[in-house]
Amino acid sequence: MTTPIVNGYVVVDSSCVDLSYRGVDRQPWDLVETHYYERQLPEQLRTIFERIRSAENRGLWWPVSRSRWAAMALLKYTESHGCSSEIVGVWSPYLELVGGDKGPAADENVRAIGVDVISVGEWSLLRCLQEVTDRGATRSLAQLLNPYGLLSDAADFHHIEELYQTLSRIGIVESIADRNCGLPVEPVNIFLLK
Repeated sequence: MTTPIVNGYVVVDSSCVDLSYRGVDRQPWDLVETHYYERQLPEQLRTIFERIRSAENRGLWWPVSRSRWAAMALLKYTESHGCSSEIVGVWSPYLELVGGDKGPAADENVRAIGVDVISVGEWSLLRCLQEVTDRGATRSLAQLLNPYGLLSDAADFHHIEELYQTLSRIGIVESIADRNCGLPVEPVNIFLLK
């Protein structure tokens, strides 16, 4: 068995009652970012989050902590303010590309739960599609999703992108950046801490 490879960790909201979608696009760093901008974040945590936010190796992605320790400190802060949150590990082709010499790291303390589909610089197409009430789209999508609301097979991400683009053309979901602009739609491996 191979050890999972992650680009880093993100603190996300876990308050959704059914948690049918367990991907990365669940209000990442919500309270931390709010308190950061309102200057309510304690100085030590402010410094940690500032390093995460300004990391050159994240490009147009959400802030990603390369340090599990830093993510845990920010998770504890979030929970101390009554928020239900958790940490997800992520591996992304885009983060791999922009990571430079700070490439991904092996982490034996995570377990893979599935694959999200992210339009870099924007949002999760899976999360948006799961919110759509169009019956045909919902049936087509449900066949591809695992119990975490994620894909089991990364190869299915092309189907998700195609479904999203179809629904976008008829105004059911918001448009994403044009493929020619250089921002990819990519499969993102999602991990939970053990």
